[in-house]
Amino acid sequence: MSIIILKRKNYTPYVLKTNKTPKLKKYNDIKLCNLKYENELIDDIEQKLPLFMDKYFKKYYPTVDIWYREKVVEDFKSNLRNVYVLKKSDKILGVAITRNYSNKYPSKNPKFCSFYICKEIRNCGFGRKLFEKALTDLQENSAGNEIIITVPEERLYESWKNKNFKSFLEKYNFKEINRLHDYYRIGKSEYIFKK
Repeated sequence: MSIIILKRKNYTPYVLKTNKTPKLKKYNDIKLCNLKYENELIDDIEQKLPLFMDKYFKKYYPTVDIWYREKVVEDFKSNLRNVYVLKKSDKILGVAITRNYSNKYPSKNPKFCSFYICKEIRNCGFGRKLFEKALTDLQENSAGNEIIITVPEERLYESWKNKNFKSFLEKYNFKEINRLHDYYRIGKSEYIFKK
């Protein structure tokens, strides 16, 4: 039951009770999955995720398809990267990709490589759950090293419910430490955060 408070002309509030409930039913079957490179998930890893990455990341990272194929999939097979998705049936609605600390990359910090939530499920807590799950696992595999995340300038102040991605990161104690101009694209900056 929802309660709506209305005000009359004389500013005396009154309460109207309705039987309408928020329409959250469409979110009931969204699942957070930590993917493993196994036969039943190969379609997600090799077909659906590249399409998702291309759709939502290509404009910020022109070579994301090559990076995904050559780095993510190969490192994923050997547990150097973790891939988390939010799925509804067969549709991917969010992704987080992390790189663990390893001897293969000894000079590189553990990294949050990719994070994106489709607009249709924002402001429902899914992004927070996905981010926290990926961050917790990344911290466990960081060998005490600081964790980094890079963000393209357009996404830094992308807003969700009067909040932006920068404030979201700061909530998890990420601090902006650098800005790289022309790093992935000419004329654009990439912001680096560390925790």
